[in-house]
Amino acid sequence: MLVRGMRFAIIDDHPFVLDALSHIILSMEQRPSVSGFASLQKFEQAIAAGESFDLVLLDLGIPGYSHLESLHHFRALAPITPVVVISGSDERETILEALDLGAMGFIPKTSQREVLMRALELVIAGGIYIPPQALQKSGAHPAQELRQSETSLREPQANIRS
Repeated sequence: MLVRGMRFAIIDDHPFVLDALSHIILSMEQRPSVSGFASLQKFEQAIAAGESFDLVLLDLGIPGYSHLESLHHFRALAPITPVVVISGSDERETILEALDLGAMGFIPKTSQREVLMRALELVIAGGIYIPPQALQKSGAHPAQELRQSETSLREPQANIRS
């Protein structure tokens, strides 16, 4: 559950995304404070000046960093601060790698507002948000996965004779 007085930071190089995410977070019932940073360097300056945050939303696509380098750099700056990755990518491998690197969640930018809000509430409560596409086997449609598991159960049964 979100607590009044919580401090969120958003690190994203797109002003529109910073504004939109800030607006969504500020509309939450507990009204946490939000600081936006257009780069990791500006976030680093804030940390050096003594600012601290309860949760950080970090864009993976920040200029100057490739793939998950922004998450590596963030972890070096704020090793114990919970971080949720936001990204234009929704590739399963990227999601799993970010979680392996300590992200408390991964929210694709294609997600609905309600998903973002519930994911943040889950992370603040100590959980980890994993988008549904990360739970599927790569390349398989959920119905296809079910058919494959049903097949694997039925083949041994076919060999049983009464």
